Amino acid sequence: MTRINKTWLQLITALVVGGGVYWFLFRPAAIQVAKIAVAIPQSGEDAISGAELKAGLDLMRMEIQKGDLLPHDYRPVIEIHDDRSTEAGARAAAYAIASDPNVIAVVGHFSSANTLSALPIYRNAGLPVIMPVATLTTITESGQYPNAFRLPPNNELQAQTVAAFIVERLKFAQFFMISDDTEYARNLAFSIENSLRNHRVQLVGIETIPRGTQNFPILAALAAFDPPLEAIIFVGYSPEAVYLARQLKLSGHLEATLVCTDGVYGTRFRDSDGADGAYVIYQVPPKEQLNNRDQWRRYATEFERRNPAMNPEGWAAWSYDALGIAHSAIRASLRLGRVPRATHVISVLQGSADSTPFEYRGVLGDYEFDRHGDNRHGHYHVYKVVNGEYVWQWSYGSGIKE
Repeated sequence: MTRINKTWLQLITALVVGGGVYWFLFRPAAIQVAKIAVAIPQSGEDAISGAELKAGLDLMRMEIQKGDLLPHDYRPVIEIHDDRSTEAGARAAAYAIASDPNVIAVVGHFSSANTLSALPIYRNAGLPVIMPVATLTTITESGQYPNAFRLPPNNELQAQTVAAFIVERLKFAQFFMISDDTEYARNLAFSIENSLRNHRVQLVGIETIPRGTQNFPILAALAAFDPPLEAIIFVGYSPEAVYLARQLKLSGHLEATLVCTDGVYGTRFRDSDGADGAYVIYQVPPKEQLNNRDQWRRYATEFERRNPAMNPEGWAAWSYDALGIAHSAIRASLRLGRVPRATHVISVLQGSADSTPFEYRGVLGDYEFDRHGDNRHGHYHVYKVVNGEYVWQWSYGSGIKE
């Protein structure tokens, strides 16, 4: 090798090595991922409700992605899993989520039964779970799941609402209950029966049905009751309620009022041909109250623009708030360390991180979790289907005047 070629080789080597050292020292910081996993029904019998949940998630995800990075250059990522509306599907989704080391928090599921199936997996993985829908009382009050945080009020308060509305507001004394066989419905039906006893009244009977039921031959027998039935309480979900309401309207000999629990609320039931005149219990305050919140007005305006056929007060509002809470809690947890950790997120939500209470102003109201993981500010409201719309009738324990 000539002297000149050797010099050129040394110069090129120096430039390459020097450039590499410079890049290593002054390279831009890598953007890392903090993932929020969402588990909702995108197939199966609850897929229509899942579509409402996804609409709320998509809107909040867009807002999060338009915003700033989390502290220490972490990028929030939202990943949606289909729990297929089944307990087995919920467990499969939970195992997939728990195996991802980038997941810091979970939002899900829809039904209480599916939520309960997945919770042990999340607990063992140390992941916080923000529940936008499930109302089964024992999920939080049992103390088994300190990682679970519920947005809506629980079944016990719903049972008190049903009993007070039927007895005190409607002044009914003859009512029958039809309940599906899910954990949510069994728990709620039991609580409703106890709440009615506290009002010194009793059901004249109870019928339990499997999920997927489309025919209600029991209605023929109920038409023969003397004195006549004044109300049928349905505890379950909208797919079955649609068939029940239609057959009740067509019966011709049974004029009982249909009162449904919160699992029925949504576009599917509201738009069905037998729903008019039915009452539905739900956790969302009336529009007159919501319109006083800046958060609601911004959300509702954008939601209706993007989803003109959907109801902004439906399940979408809960998933929107749940995802917002997860994102806010992860951001707050990064005060405790430079790396996002699920344990820190749980501490933030519990209000034990730096002894700072966690508070979040959502579109539906304010959120602050008690020692069980229940929202301190939850209430139930009663709506009536009138000409295909939900019209507020009455509220329980919320200070709203009739």
